Amino acid sequence: MADPTSELFKKCTGCGQNWATRAVFLADSMVELVGYQARLDDIERGIFLFTHLRQGCKTTMGIRVLAFKDLHREKRRSSSSQAKNNTPECEGHCLHVDDLDRCTADCANAWIRELLQTLKEPQHS
Repeated sequence: MADPTSELFKKCTGCGQNWATRAVFLADSMVELVGYQARLDDIERGIFLFTHLRQGCKTTMGIRVLAFKDLHREKRRSSSSQAKNNTPECEGHCLHVDDLDRCTADCANAWIRELLQTLKEPQHS
């Protein structure tokens, strides 16, 4: 019987590989960040998409933004900054799942784009 107190960061839904911690998951060269599925009504409930590159697997797994929120290094935009989606200022990055680029708009959601840059780095905090 499995120990109910032992927690696991992520299990691949395709091949069953386990990653005990976030650090181990992010350090795995067989895991690649491939997308971000935005929840514009609640940005922190968005999902980062990672593909497990293990031969014979190639499963894409979703992990909520909240699992990585503390890795965001820069100060977030002020609370007076509002989401700019559906405005002329919006660059549209969050509308495209495979777009991992930065956003330069003064948008309350732009910090997610910076967090994506952190997750793309070879070594993570």
